[in-house]
Formats: sequence, C-alpha cells, structure tokens
Amino acid sequence: MQETFEENKIAHTPFAFGKPTAESAVNATLSILFYPDKAVYTIEDERYHITAYGLVSLEGMGEYGSKALEQLSVLKLPFKKVWAGVSNKSYCLIPTPLHKRQFNEHYLAFNLGVDPAQFSLIKQDQLMMQDQVMVYNIPAELERHLLQLQPNASIRHEKSILASRVMNIASQIPRVLHLNLCQDHTDILVVEDRKLLFFNSFPTSNTEEILYYVFDVCKQLGKNPQEFSPRITGSKPMHFNRALVKRFLPEAKEYIMVGGDLYNDPALYFTPHYLNK
Repeated sequence: MQETFEENKIAHTPFAFGKPTAESAVNATLSILFYPDKAVYTIEDERYHITAYGLVSLEGMGEYGSKALEQLSVLKLPFKKVWAGVSNKSYCLIPTPLHKRQFNEHYLAFNLGVDPAQFSLIKQDQLMMQDQVMVYNIPAELERHLLQLQPNASIRHEKSILASRVMNIASQIPRVLHLNLCQDHTDILVVEDRKLLFFNSFPTSNTEEILYYVFDVCKQLGKNPQEFSPRITGSKPMHFNRALVKRFLPEAKEYIMVGGDLYNDPALYFTPHYLNK
C-alpha cells in the first residue's frame, strides 16, 4: 500500500520497504534518476538487494528540482555510493573516429536542430564495448547542487545508462531488440553479436506508433524482429496495449513499472537500478 506525506513541501511516495536511515545508508548505494518534474530512486545494500525505492515529485521546485534538492532527505544520507541519471532528449551519438571533444556543442546543436546557447552543461560518455560516444546536455545547476550534497556522486545521462545496460544484456543474448517506454517517446535499441546496430528515440502516443517504429527500424536494418529477443523496460504509458504488442511480438518480455507496482524482477530491471550495472 502506498503512503503519501509532505516532506518540506515535496510530495514523496515510497513504493515499498520503508524509509531509509543514516545507519542503513552507510554501506548502501543510492541510484536516483531525475526527470524535469520528478525523481525516482532505489537503495541497495552491500548484497545488491533493493531495500527501498520511491518517487519524489519536484513540481514547482524548478527544473529537475534544482531549487529544492537540499530539502530532499534521501540525498542527505551518508551513502557509500551514489549513481545519478538525468532524463531528457538532449543527446546524440557520434562515432568515435569522428568525435572531437571541442565540437560537442556543435554535434548536439546540429542533431537537435536547436540554438547551442540554450545548452547548460555538455558532457560525454564512451559507450561500453562500442566505438561510439554519447554527447549530452544536463542542467549545470542540478549537478552543482547534487555534488554539494553527495560529492562522490556519479552523474550520467539516462540514455547512456540505458545503452550500457542493454549492451550488458547483449553479452549473454546474441540478438536483442530493446524497447524503453517513456510517457511521450520510446527508445529503440537493436544489438546483434554485441554490436549496437541502432539506437534512437521516437515520439509515440499510442501502441500502434511504437510497433510502427519497431518494424520500420527492422526493415531499414534488413532484420526480422522475430529473430531477436524483444525486451520492454521503462514506465508504462497510459496508452500501452500489452495484448497488441504480444500479438506482433509474442516473445517480448516485459520489465516495466506501472505506478508503484513492479513486474517480473525489480532487482534487475527497475529503471534507476540501471545506474549501477
């Protein structure tokens, strides 16, 4: 049963287990994923068992809660390690041979079709086992406040974390077709023989659009989606039609969050948990 209470004007909904304490945090790891209007977190003990997870509303607290992070009690606890992710659409992939750090701003501006003046803090990650670099923009104020509270925190883009996690899975499964569901878009990743063949995000407002992009991507790649192992993660949008997906992708396995309920194996597939894998 969910419980809601006010914490310094921040609405906080713990999904399970109970409120973390300073004593329990000493040997624990916090994984927290920031969206523009909310944050979702998990806490693991030294045996990698989730001991707490929850959602915090950041509405009215500035973008990504940058004006109120110091009020978020979970960030005040003495965690052994903190992994943080930022979710936005401001990212792009550049082949390593073509990448030059001094051009990161131009890569982003060109790929997104925006004025580079709007960027806040541009960072980059080398994707594991891949000859590609992810360039992305995150709010500088968010990073500054977070590092003040947790000086040893590691901060990355959600899509970089997602790509790394999928590549980990692909080390055990030859062909992976991965769908990551978000409220207004879907990430599609295709991996074959440990090579990332495709990664992009598409605006989606219904299940038919999700399936259209899946089959269109596979057609462009000359691949049959039935030959892959479809996996679905993320937060289930209101429009998601499970029966329709199963009709066209009968072998699809779901590891998604619906409200506060986690399906299948939350210890491996709850979104913030990607951060330390």
